[in-house]
Amino acid sequence: MAAFIAEPVLGRGGYIPAPSLYFKKLKDILEEYHILFVADEIQMGFYRTGTMWAFENYDIAPDLIVFGKALTNGCYPLSGVWAKTPILDQENWPSSSAQATYGGSPLGCALGNATFNLLENQPMRFIIKEKSSKIYKILQNLKEQYDIIGNINNLGFTFSLDIEYEGKPAPSLANSIVETALFPKKLSHGLIITQGGLYDNMIMMSPPIFIKDEEINLFGQLIFSIFEHVYSDLMKRSK
Repeated sequence: MAAFIAEPVLGRGGYIPAPSLYFKKLKDILEEYHILFVADEIQMGFYRTGTMWAFENYDIAPDLIVFGKALTNGCYPLSGVWAKTPILDQENWPSSSAQATYGGSPLGCALGNATFNLLENQPMRFIIKEKSSKIYKILQNLKEQYDIIGNINNLGFTFSLDIEYEGKPAPSLANSIVETALFPKKLSHGLIITQGGLYDNMIMMSPPIFIKDEEINLFGQLIFSIFEHVYSDLMKRSK
């Protein structure tokens, strides 16, 4: 085995953080057998989990990092790779050994640099901790009101809800919640959420990092309205 690739926080798997010691123990095993550890930060990098890179939450240092998405925030297709010096040493990668037709775009690189400059000049950890706690409180209140919510998963600005019915994963119910959010018929606004997880029963939310307080309040109103609509229909069908 040459390398082990993992997301520090599962993306499509349901925004589930790894247990606190998981990656430390994994890294010890990989180093014992001289296997490289590659952190997939495509979705979770750039403070999505409260730190610049998601792996920082576990106090480890991967051998390689792959990143993208928030690097240009959808304005231009750009991704990148960072690695420890021996891996990207010029002896291993001499001039002209790695080329790409669309690599090194001046526009893409300018946008990427602008993102790094913006993040370096903002108290990002404080911003995320403060606003994340407000969103988490809304979800806690939601769970207290609707018994179809199991666990609340959260790290930084990743949130997910286990949707259950009669103690079992309820993917069809989760799908109804997503449809109601994306295609609202009786609501004033829609809400962009998605569905995932091992059993496809998890409602996943990743709000903008620079979300405003009034937008958090609007989110609270919408998510309660969505659940009330779906839960009311469920109760009618179960009678």
